[in-house]
Order: sequence, then structure tokens, then C-alpha cells
Amino acid sequence: MNNRTIAILGVLLVLQLAAAVALQWEGRDLNAGQDEAALLDFAANDVDHIRISDHEGASVELRRQDGAWRLTALAGFPADQATVERLLGKLAAMKQGWPVATTPAAARRFKVAEDDYERHIVLARGDQTLAEIYVGTSPGLRKVHVRRPDQQAIYAVAFNTFDAPVKTTGWIDKRIAQLDRQKLQRIELPALTLLRENGGWRLADLAEGEEMVAEEVDNLVGQVSTVTISDVLQKAPASPGEPTLVYTLHTRSGDKREYRFYKSPDKGQGYILKTSMRKEYFKVPAFYVDSIKSASRDRLVKAKDGKGAATGGETQSIMP
Repeated sequence: MNNRTIAILGVLLVLQLAAAVALQWEGRDLNAGQDEAALLDFAANDVDHIRISDHEGASVELRRQDGAWRLTALAGFPADQATVERLLGKLAAMKQGWPVATTPAAARRFKVAEDDYERHIVLARGDQTLAEIYVGTSPGLRKVHVRRPDQQAIYAVAFNTFDAPVKTTGWIDKRIAQLDRQKLQRIELPALTLLRENGGWRLADLAEGEEMVAEEVDNLVGQVSTVTISDVLQKAPASPGEPTLVYTLHTRSGDKREYRFYKSPDKGQGYILKTSMRKEYFKVPAFYVDSIKSASRDRLVKAKDGKGAATGGETQSIMP
């Protein structure tokens, strides 16, 4: 092989390497552009109606009214605003990437077909559909297969089916009955009354030589002010009977809020709550109410010498 041949082969090798590098970078550019393309084209601020359904017929609708998201099935009961905004954010963040499949058979296999899916999510403004997507099986942790109805392409994106529940319990504002503890001035329990003084809390009948157990008081104040509901009843109980627990919270501004807890007629279903500031009845877990009922004066008070409760004797709960 002469020098000329070697030189020609060398040039060809260089050209091949250059072409390979160029193709690689071109592919990277294409991938980058594809990865950056949003799968759904919508502006979250334009959405005022969300409908989510599954293939079994369960569905939930949320509407934005006066700037707040509400549940249609619960007569406009407030939804958890952060949960709704989080869903919209995750949908807006979906990227196309490269399709994992493009056939009708694959759509059925990955459960993103028109008649077989895990979730069908529709975002709208009035009667105009802004975005729509089918959510299907999961190829891995925190990922799902998705498909737009107007496309055959199926993508694997960062999402979770649990981010789009089809029951109202997944959307209700479970903190609707809570009250900012910093606004509290007085707490009236069946056998205890707590007063805020000088930035702290004391029993109304605190005797000389007694002092409050700060940690126990802090726990009790937190419990009565941060009640968390688990569900909204579709209708009021037929005959709730006498309440198991009643307490009243007074605010610094002079407002008064009463909480009435009734034993649920359904075994193992906890308690039913009726508050003075809402017309609805709510379900509340049993542990929440039982914890408040177990509070006692002896747990809240100790002798100033720090040797234990000043009252002595058996511990008395707040229930008379």
C-alpha cells in the first residue's frame, strides 16, 4: 500500500468520524427539542373546569368560582386549592420525549385507549376543552403511560395516578374546620376552660401554687384548633342523638365557634362533626376526638415545686 492510498484512507476516516460526530450532535439537538416540548398546551390560569374519570364510571368535577376551586358534587364545597394547583402544575410539566409506542394495540396494552384507561382528564374553560389526556399503566416509579386523544403516540411521563383521584374525598379541603391558634383567646371544654394571658395559656381556675405544664397545654390547644375532617356527608344524619363532645373556641376578635361531635351510627366510622360556621356535617377520625376527651386537669397542671400535679388523687378527664 503506497503513501497516496494511505493518505486517501486517512482522509476518508477523518470524514467518517466528522460525520458521526455531526450526526450525534444533531441527534442530541433533536432529543433536547423533543424533551422540552410540552405534551399539553394550556395555561393554568385559563382553566376553570376539571373533569377526571376512570374506566369504571367514577368521576369528579371541579369548578373555579370567584377564584376558588369547588366540588360540583358537593354543592360547591371548597376543594383543597393546593391539591388542584399541584395537579395543574404536573400536567403542565409533562414533556413529550420520544414515544414508547404508537399503535392502537399498544394503547390498549398500556391502558390509554379511548374505552380503557386508568384516568381520563379534561381541562376546560367554560365549554371549550383546553387539554385532554388519558393516563394508563405505570412503567416505573412515579411514571405513567399517557396519550392525547388526538394522537397515536404514547409517552412515559412523570406523574402518578394518585395525583388525580376520582372521589371527592381526595379533593375536599380537609382543614375547613381549623382555626389559626394564634387567633384564639379562650377555649371552653366540658370541664376545663383555658385563657390566653401574656402570650401563654392558663386554666381559669388555676390555684395559687399551681402552674401549667406547657407541653401538655400546647398539645391540647393544637388538637382543638386543628381538627381535620376525612369526608363531607351528603346529607345530615337522621337522628344524631346527644353529642359525645362539645367545645367552644373564642377568638381575639370576639368570634365564637362551637364544635359538636356525635358518635357515628356506622360502626368503626369514628365521629360526625357539626360546627357553628358551616352548614355541612363532617366525618372525623375517632383518634382525634378520643385524644381530646382523654385530656385531664392533672395533665395540664403541676405544683410550682415541679413535683407533680398539685391536685393529687385520680386523674380526671375533661368529660364531666
